[in-house]
Amino acid sequence: MFVYSHKWAFKTSPQNLTWEQPSLVNNKELISSDNYRIRFNSVEKAYNNIKLKDDGSLVLDTNTAHALESAFSHIPIDATPRELERFTMLINRMHPYVNNQQLSELTLNYRDYVAAKYEFNKKQKQEKSSIKVTQALQYEFDLQKKYFGEQAAKDMFGDRPKMASYNIESGKVLTD
Repeated sequence: MFVYSHKWAFKTSPQNLTWEQPSLVNNKELISSDNYRIRFNSVEKAYNNIKLKDDGSLVLDTNTAHALESAFSHIPIDATPRELERFTMLINRMHPYVNNQQLSELTLNYRDYVAAKYEFNKKQKQEKSSIKVTQALQYEFDLQKKYFGEQAAKDMFGDRPKMASYNIESGKVLTD
């Protein structure tokens, strides 16, 4: 009878216990909610209020504008291009039967619209005469047309321009 006995001795160290992803795969960070400040689940809830046409395109109305405003509140104004790229990718995968490209473009345009409006308001002085208010409203309406197109701006923001102009004019009459 033959008995063989052998003792295995492993030399372990922190260097050989640490696993690293191969460099071919390691060119980008893994997607994790820790890497991004955009909370997409809140954005997705906001988009559930948007109505769709039979062909999957968006119905542009005040509900769409409110949903965009709600979604925008969850996107940091200083979001990095990488965060916006991930945001667009998630929208495009949210519902495959919907025209998600239209939704992602509309959201990013809304973000740019709000940023431009904020920058303009920041430049305005605290004192606002009726002329300055009229100019600010006209600038806001011009921004809406620039970022959404004339028809989409009219569909989403409705008669706000007319109502704002009416309120300014009636204020002028009352102070006269």
